[in-house]
Amino acid sequence: MDEQRWIREGLRLAYDLQNELPDIDISYAHDHDSRPVRERRGPC
Repeated sequence: MDEQRWIREGLRLAYDLQNELPDIDISYAHDHDSRPVRERRGPC
């Protein structure tokens, strides 16, 4: 699996986790966006 695909998959999983745990801020550190996942819009 190439690095960009790995990063996209990790971010997708972070969105899924955020949806399952709405009262907890989920962060994803493997891209250049430092905002918590809840402040972003889901994957395209």
